[in-house]
Amino acid sequence: KQQQAYDNKKLSLLIDYTKKKAENLETYMSRASRNLNKSDYEKIEQIIKNDQRMLKYLQCEKILERQDTRFEQHRAAYQSCLKRFENIKLD
Repeated sequence: KQQQAYDNKKLSLLIDYTKKKAENLETYMSRASRNLNKSDYEKIEQIIKNDQRMLKYLQCEKILERQDTRFEQHRAAYQSCLKRFENIKLD
């Protein structure tokens, strides 16, 4: 779903899918933290880097800077993605 939204340049869907992916990744890490090894952490780090790069490439921040209320939900989802990425990195 995320790749399809990216290919179709559907920014709002891409942000929503990335947010859900970040939530799932954070949940996975909290549940499996004791069973994760170095390779797992490297894969997770790569996933985060790729997602951050993708969001930056599509200039999500510039688009969401608009103060239009219709972007409010997407701004919140985008900020949630960034926060979850930072939480995961800290873990």
